[in-house]
Amino acid sequence: TPFTRDESLKILELFHQNNGNPLWDEVALSLNTSRTPFQCFKHARTSLNSKVTTFNAYEDELLLKIIAASGPQYVLDQHTATLLSQRFFPHLSKRQILHRSNVSLLNPNYRNERWSEDEERMLVLGMRAFSDDDCAVTKVAALIPNRAAKSVIDKWNRSLKPMYSTQPFTIAEDKKLLSYVKKHKIGPGNWKVVSKIFPTRNPRSLLFRWMELAKDDDILKRQGEDLIQKSVGKRGLVRVARYDETDDRDILNADDFVIRFKKKIKKDVEIEAVYNLSI
Repeated sequence: TPFTRDESLKILELFHQNNGNPLWDEVALSLNTSRTPFQCFKHARTSLNSKVTTFNAYEDELLLKIIAASGPQYVLDQHTATLLSQRFFPHLSKRQILHRSNVSLLNPNYRNERWSEDEERMLVLGMRAFSDDDCAVTKVAALIPNRAAKSVIDKWNRSLKPMYSTQPFTIAEDKKLLSYVKKHKIGPGNWKVVSKIFPTRNPRSLLFRWMELAKDDDILKRQGEDLIQKSVGKRGLVRVARYDETDDRDILNADDFVIRFKKKIKKDVEIEAVYNLSI
């Protein structure tokens, strides 16, 4: 029978209390629901945390060979990933296989290192050459064969787009940002509105800068639910009930999680003073 939500939450709790290495016989006893240690282990590895197990060099090579041998018509989707998991990677979930092959730069021809000046120059010149084309970034990505298209798009939008400044935020900008977010109750999905007040700043950089400056309670209040949804969604921990499901006890949702803040960057006295002035 499927694991219930209470069982899943208990396993997650014990998993994190023991830094990812609980004694699975004790986990099974704690559930007190006739689950075996192996069932608990498998559920945690395949359903509750897609980042617990990672690919090693041999598994990367095997996955690449399978994809290459299947030909250019091969599509790695939910169904084929499930078959690969069952046949070749029983300890890995289909989500991990999809993420490894499609997102995390498994392709050995792609680099995930710091961009060189020559690469940045090629990207800028390419965007200038294709400035009148609606698919300019895609065409320029083809000129940089050792970078994934997504990496090229992100680099352009976040670092090199002329309309956005990459200079450090000034004290005046910090004060204005904190004041505006507080006054207009900015929340998830509203950062493009904030960018209208800061036309030379990328909406993403505004969000990150505000999160660096704001207090933890304010981040939880304005962005907490969105942060949880994105985090647990990436790990595949939350799913939506199907139309034919009447019992959702085995389904986790965002309300079952809380945010644990990591240590934030050290703020200097001026920045802390700016925040206090905006209260």
